Amino acid sequence: MKIGDLVCRSYRDSMPGIVVDETIDIVTANNEETAYEECWLVVQWSDGTQSEELYEELDLYEDVLYSIDVYNKTSIGGPVEIS
Repeated sequence: MKIGDLVCRSYRDSMPGIVVDETIDIVTANNEETAYEECWLVVQWSDGTQSEELYEELDLYEDVLYSIDVYNKTSIGGPVEIS
């Protein structure tokens, strides 16, 4: 994901938002032998609110719409061949 992408929360509703900023923090353990990157994205939501979300908490909106479409097609009339 990058700034400008249309996203939604992966654990909640499918309200769209746009990524407006990104911060990457280096997190280290107490002994400083282990470190990892944590990517935070600032999202401007369509309801006017703004929040910081972890990369893992977001899905690309396009992927969610595709998943909903495939689910609707397969649950109504059986499996759908995707090309």
